[in-house]
Amino acid sequence: KSDNVEPLHDLRKALKYSWMYLKLVLNVLNEDDRRAQRAVKTAADTLGQHQDICTLMTYLREVEIGTDADRALLATLADRRLSTLRDTGLSEAETALALLPSLKARHLVAPPAQTAA
Repeated sequence: KSDNVEPLHDLRKALKYSWMYLKLVLNVLNEDDRRAQRAVKTAADTLGQHQDICTLMTYLREVEIGTDADRALLATLADRRLSTLRDTGLSEAETALALLPSLKARHLVAPPAQTAA
């Protein structure tokens, strides 16, 4: 069902921001943590598919093309796919976000003080 999609869309936007941030920070640190980057991007992409279907279904309800039976079948199929994408996206987001604290601990702490030579 397409109700309550804004929180998922907001999560997707936050994941996309995190993915871009990871790329930047890891590039500056000259380090490669593809696992974290891939996990965040995968979750964001899945939630993006969810948002795309929600947007498409909203449009199709407005233009009312096809028969009532066609629209009902499409809505049923879309609801099934949305449910799968929502569950998968949330699971992927949980996995991705679990990787971020360890990344923060490894990379985002203050560097040791350097002594003047």
